[in-house]
Amino acid sequence: GNVLVRRGPDGRAQLVLLDHGLYETLSERDRLALCGLWRAIVLRDREAMRERAAELGVQDYFLFSEMLMQRPLSRRSHLLGPQGAHLGAPEGHLGTPEGHLGTPEG
Repeated sequence: GNVLVRRGPDGRAQLVLLDHGLYETLSERDRLALCGLWRAIVLRDREAMRERAAELGVQDYFLFSEMLMQRPLSRRSHLLGPQGAHLGAPEGHLGTPEGHLGTPEG
């Protein structure tokens, strides 16, 4: 996608993601839920993914998260770290030593 940096209403830099179909300002509630969902995906926190997706009115959080990532969540290539290294997620998060999230069922 394309990225635009502009001066925000408060005078600070504002990052704008340009993507066809997303030319609408998000409500603060939806913006925070979407930020939380992206964070949950990166941290591989399935429960937070479920909660943030529900805040956006999405029932199938796993499919929605895969759509956002534009790839299966079981792939290692989107993980941070060398060779998709395990991030050492805190207890309750779903990363595995192999770096796979698995399926919604477990």
